[in-house]
Amino acid sequence: MSLMHKSMAEVENRLKMRCYSNVLQYCLTDKPKLLPFEPEKTCLQQYPITEFQPVYFVAESFEDAKEKVRKFASTIPRPFSVRYNAYTQRIEMLDNTQQLKNLADNISGVSSVQCST
Repeated sequence: MSLMHKSMAEVENRLKMRCYSNVLQYCLTDKPKLLPFEPEKTCLQQYPITEFQPVYFVAESFEDAKEKVRKFASTIPRPFSVRYNAYTQRIEMLDNTQQLKNLADNISGVSSVQCST
C-alpha cells in the first residue's frame, strides 16, 4: 500500500468516525423522538435524507426486538416457500411445479435410503 493510499484511508476513517460521533451525540440529546419498537409502525416511518433521524424506535431488549420482527415477518404474504438443502448448504426457493416435484422426489429418495438401512 502506497503512502498516499494509506493517508487517504486514514482521512476517510477519521471522517467516518467524526460522522458517527455526530450521530451518537445527536441521538443522546432530547431532539429525536423515542418510540416503542413496533415493526408494523417502524416500517412505515419516513426519514429525511438531509438531516439526522427525527425518530428512534426502542426495544426492551434484543430478544424482544427479534421476537417482534419474527412475528411481523410471519404476517407478510409470500407466493412461494423456501427450504434448506443440506447437501448444497443453500436455501432454495420453491415457486414452481418442477421445483416441488424435485423436492418430492428428493424426499422419496431419502426415505427409501433410510428405510433400507
